[in-house]
Amino acid sequence: MQSDICATSPDLLVERQLCFLLHRNTARFIGRWDRFLRRYNLTFAEYLVLLAMWERSPVSEAALALRLQFDPYTLEDALTNLERARFVSRSDDHGIPGHRVVEVTRDGLSLQPKIEGIRSRFSCELGLPPKDAEMLIAQLEKLADALAGLEPESADHAVQPL
Repeated sequence: MQSDICATSPDLLVERQLCFLLHRNTARFIGRWDRFLRRYNLTFAEYLVLLAMWERSPVSEAALALRLQFDPYTLEDALTNLERARFVSRSDDHGIPGHRVVEVTRDGLSLQPKIEGIRSRFSCELGLPPKDAEMLIAQLEKLADALAGLEPESADHAVQPL
């Protein structure tokens, strides 16, 4: 039952809030990806780590955390699972005590074409034309830059080494 006391301006409706729309769509997007990735026993976070590793390997854990904007616990969990599955290997960075280097393995590289097939299928299912996807990516990058400009550097917990 709706009350007249709770009448809200259309600008304040939850469905009109950017924060709500980002939250709802992020949850749906990741949930859909998780269903695709399940057959490879990967989580979405592990998938993002592999994507970054396919671009550059070996890489320090600190650089990987910074690149993916993962907190240390999320990265550690993803790397532990990927290492257990033999998709990545970790070793001490001999130049810097306490730091580790991550490298994608052959098994990890062998997932790349399979994951590319999933990505293509997901894009088709979305029904979002490539031009629209590129525009959305550009807008989200602009939003990320704006948000990064609002945060003090000390709040950036992702740059802390593991």
